[in-house]
Amino acid sequence: MKKVMFRLILSLTVALSLTCASRNNLETEKAAVKKVIEDAYMNGLFPKLNVEAVKKGYHKDCSFISYSFIGIVKRSMDEWLDYIIKNHSEPEEGEVTHKFLSLTVTNRTASAVMETHIAGRREITTNLTLYKLKEGWKIVSDVIYWHGFDVPKDRKTVNLDPALYDALTGRYVTGNGLEFVVSKTGDQLFIQMQIPKHPKLELFPQSETVYFNKDINVTVTFAGGASPTPKGKMTQLVFRTGPTGHWDLVARRMIPKVAVFSGKIQHFKMSEVVAGPFDSQESAMKKYGNQLPDDLEIAPASPKGMVKGWFLLKAEPIVSTKDLESVNRGTSPHGEPAISISLKPESAEKMKAYTTANQGKRLAIMLDNQVISAPVIGSVISKDSMITGHFTTDEVSELIIQLKIAINKNQ
Repeated sequence: MKKVMFRLILSLTVALSLTCASRNNLETEKAAVKKVIEDAYMNGLFPKLNVEAVKKGYHKDCSFISYSFIGIVKRSMDEWLDYIIKNHSEPEEGEVTHKFLSLTVTNRTASAVMETHIAGRREITTNLTLYKLKEGWKIVSDVIYWHGFDVPKDRKTVNLDPALYDALTGRYVTGNGLEFVVSKTGDQLFIQMQIPKHPKLELFPQSETVYFNKDINVTVTFAGGASPTPKGKMTQLVFRTGPTGHWDLVARRMIPKVAVFSGKIQHFKMSEVVAGPFDSQESAMKKYGNQLPDDLEIAPASPKGMVKGWFLLKAEPIVSTKDLESVNRGTSPHGEPAISISLKPESAEKMKAYTTANQGKRLAIMLDNQVISAPVIGSVISKDSMITGHFTTDEVSELIIQLKIAINKNQ
């Protein structure tokens, strides 16, 4: 009897020990998962994007799924980083706080539901899935819901003469190159963001300058201003998603035949300089009697560039993004951060032939149709060259990411 009791007590002791050990191990794994989420999500994305921190915690093959105006959107790691850099790379305004709604660990998988508040508003609910790999816990999927898309119930339309819409129609572009087209069909007004799969949204008047969509929480506000646009036309719009101005996109009316900033670095190119720099866009236009020839375009100097003013350029570039073979971090002759580029073999031969035949002419080196530099061709350039400007190390890193994404898309 004593032996039986002893064995029973021993078995219970072992079982309790194993249970405690299992619980301790579970808590250890939960702490490890939480640390990855805090570093990569909480501190990697907020209050400002930290690409290094994100890449350390998110797996390179992570899927990002979100709901937006175009329905369910699935992005790869590179596409998602490109989107974040373009739209949300600036520090968030207001205090950012996070709350774990749930966190579970089962064997080598984990899941967490996060709620993010910005300036006291509930903005995002995120569902994260993690796997424990050889290198540790990694986020392998991120399902995002933006609460700003919830449609208000108290909006009312006013009756307007549809003729007023004529002052609103046209193309508008944001500072980082996101383009909107405002169009009129009969008595209806529409806006469409110029990105793949983005739908045409019908706008309903709240006033003569404020319009909204009835299906998603989008408000568009138009304004006039001092700008060389057609008489009577609005010169600016503010595209707002959500109840506050947190995600505002400010876009200005585009002037035909002027190169615009696209934000995705899909338009790297080297183009021949015909004339310039000019003090203003208007001065450049006057050279051709305000009628720009079809084979020319106007491009402004980049604020980050080595030149100032406006340039008249050949519209057909010598080389562009599709000609790039690779991009890497480099250092300018003055020790500043720069971007080193290499051309594909056939493109390198094209560049070699052009620079050999055009010694003494100026060559505009451009990112997103803004002139970074315009050096005089003094030697033969072929495969390798460098983009130099007043860039910070972080800016060079972000530009390289975007250029690599653009290269992949052109392959």
